[in-house]
Amino acid sequence: MFILYTASDIGTAFLSSIPVDAAATLLDAKRGKVMHRLEEVRDALERVDAVESAHLPLLHARLRLEADLAWLDEVARFAGGAPSLR
Repeated sequence: MFILYTASDIGTAFLSSIPVDAAATLLDAKRGKVMHRLEEVRDALERVDAVESAHLPLLHARLRLEADLAWLDEVARFAGGAPSLR
């Protein structure tokens, strides 16, 4: 059996073991951190010429962070909704 996960996915396996409000608070905090990092990456992308290959790692980071936000939104829906999503 093949299991694909990242380190941050481990906690989601135990999400049902904590109160909904605690889960929502933790998910909201995580989402805030990801949003902050995404804003930093977007700002950096604006300063880099898109025709130069130097923008590629930043583009990868932006896409990964956007995917992380989508994942956190899915987890929040499962957990009953983080405060920022209610």
